[in-house]
Amino acid sequence: MSMVKLDPQWLSVTLEEYKSLRAESLTAMANQQAVLRLGIAVIGFAITLSVGVDDGRVRYYLFAILIPIFCLFFFTLYAIEFARMVRVGRYIENVEAKMNMLFSTQLPPLGWETWLNKGVGREEKKKPRLPYYAVVPGTFLLTTAFSAIIAFPFHAEGPFSPSSNLLILSAIGLIAVALICSISLRLVDLRKEYDKYFSP
Repeated sequence: MSMVKLDPQWLSVTLEEYKSLRAESLTAMANQQAVLRLGIAVIGFAITLSVGVDDGRVRYYLFAILIPIFCLFFFTLYAIEFARMVRVGRYIENVEAKMNMLFSTQLPPLGWETWLNKGVGREEKKKPRLPYYAVVPGTFLLTTAFSAIIAFPFHAEGPFSPSSNLLILSAIGLIAVALICSISLRLVDLRKEYDKYFSP
């Protein structure tokens, strides 16, 4: 494999940057998994707690307030790490492109992020109908919606009048759903922005 003449110091610095960025990407993915595990544990505990409680007011608090807030909180943490992963991945792809331009070969030495993001060299051509990054927000949205539905029969036993309790239930549920949808759309736009920025 022939290689054009380049500065060894530049190559060393670039490879070190590549390694550190790969490590940061792996850290972001690990953080996403940790947030999801913690979120599932906390929300699952709240749901389990409600099963053993006969007090309708407690169930109202759990399903109308706590669970939607938990869903929004943990999804926000997940979205932060997801955005971090996307940002690092797009930049790594740019580093790979610069490095590969220095090698006169049909088999570029670096290409993982390029392959992952653009599918260069993939055998499969069909994309999944449901993007994998839509599963997590969809799960939190469904959990929030079902939580509001379960809380509805207990709105008369809340701390305020039935109409006020119903208003609080609706407001919290709608706000949580709206924010989750907004953050999800922002993540999709973020991917498009980086695709445009790093496109040759």
